[in-house]
Amino acid sequence: MYEELINGKLIMVLPLTYCDLTIITDIEYGLINTVNIIFPDSKHQECYFHFCQAVIGFTRNKRTILFNLIKTNANAARVLRMILALPYLPAAAINVIPSMEDGFQSIVAYINQFPELANMKPFLNNYIWGYWFITIGPAAMTCYNQVIQTNNYCESYHASLLKLIKSQVREFLCMILIK
Repeated sequence: MYEELINGKLIMVLPLTYCDLTIITDIEYGLINTVNIIFPDSKHQECYFHFCQAVIGFTRNKRTILFNLIKTNANAARVLRMILALPYLPAAAINVIPSMEDGFQSIVAYINQFPELANMKPFLNNYIWGYWFITIGPAAMTCYNQVIQTNNYCESYHASLLKLIKSQVREFLCMILIK
């Protein structure tokens, strides 16, 4: 669906030099794959805000005991803040600036100092490392030296537009797609 929309309409409406663009998206596989297929020369970046929302949402999951630990333990809360700060590091080390992976290893070393944080290890290894580092990758997560780190500007505009046109949304979207 995304491929059809972007190839068919977006490129005609927005004739840009796509090789110079950084395209920021939510964490949605269909959209990520489409961006990578249609714009192979563009840089794809995950939205920092959505990264934070996903990580915090994961800690609040009832199946994990992380949320109560984070609420009651200052060191656990510090670990969460450290995790949320990882995208501010570069994907690869630059001179004396550590990489995101270096930052992750520092968090693991920090957790190992506190036995009461042992419950955070599966979260770090399986979710943060396994999903964010292995599946998504540091190059897509980093917002180091990026002027724009989130797509909230677009989402804010989209929300305002939806309020403005209210019930005419379907007709409006159909009109855009048909033109």
